[in-house]
This record gives sequence, structure tokens and C-alpha cells, in this order.
Amino acid sequence: MLTESPEQKKHGIPVVVLKNGDFKNKEDFDLELIRILKNNSVDLVILAGFMRIITSTFLKAFPQKIMNIHPALLPSFPGFMDRNRLWNTASNYPAVPCILLMKA
Repeated sequence: MLTESPEQKKHGIPVVVLKNGDFKNKEDFDLELIRILKNNSVDLVILAGFMRIITSTFLKAFPQKIMNIHPALLPSFPGFMDRNRLWNTASNYPAVPCILLMKA
């Protein structure tokens, strides 16, 4: 798991902490992210709580191998953390969308 917070370590999950603020720009961050993922033979990337725009360099490194788990059911429940509203309503479709990312 790659994260900006080492909290998951307490659960015994292998964690690499990578902080966006430690890099000069998005491209440098994504290049380091790619290096770490490739060195660990990752072939499917799941973005969960990844609250930043990734670069085309990252998309090219994992073509059709990146999924984004969105924390809300669009368009009915837009916005971060609106999954709480979803669970507390009488919605017939409680779900978390998974979106395959591809270069436009």
C-alpha cells in the first residue's frame, strides 16, 4: 500500500509512505510512484482516497490498469465523504463506483 499516512502499518499491511509535498511537482511525484509500483511488480493500480490528479506519465505507465474507487455515488451523491449520506437514505442503489482510467 502506498499512502501519505503511515497509519496502516499498525494493521500489519506493508506500507510505503510517499508524501506529495516532498516533491517539486506532480511529474516527479508520479515518477517516484511509478518506480515503486514497478519495483514491486504491481500490475493493477487501485486508487482509493487518492485525492489528486495523476499525470499522463502515470496513465501511460499502467495502460488500462488503473481503477479509481470514488467515495460517492454520482450524480445523486457528489462530493467527498457523501457515501455517508448514501448509506443513510432509502437509496435503491447503495454502491461505490469503480472507474477504469484511460488516457483521453
